[in-house]
Amino acid sequence: MKAPFTHFVALAALTCPWGYTMADEAFSVKPKKCVTLHKGQTCYQNLDFKWQADNKILCLYAVNTEAPLHCNRQSGPVVFRYEFASDKKQVFTLRDESGNNIATVKVEVASVYKGKRRATTGWRIF
Repeated sequence: MKAPFTHFVALAALTCPWGYTMADEAFSVKPKKCVTLHKGQTCYQNLDFKWQADNKILCLYAVNTEAPLHCNRQSGPVVFRYEFASDKKQVFTLRDESGNNIATVKVEVASVYKGKRRATTGWRIF
């Protein structure tokens, strides 16, 4: 009875229904969410970007910017710390020397309190 079960586990690992591949780990950011106290405030957070550069020069860009935030100079694992400051979600891309997008990550901005609450009183005049 053990043999069919082990074949099932091996098959499940090869055909994961969530679409996970090893490439998903090739470019990452931590943390993926920046939290403010109130909606609309600027969120300040240090982001750690990691990617694997195998004999290629890859550059990190914030979407809609011309200049790269960082380009690796060596092959192997790359770690870059970025001082994030935004009140909206932001998308970052990893591009090769030709300017082609290799990978994309998104950093969300969330708030503890969503909006202003009206003060309620226990009685009214009319």
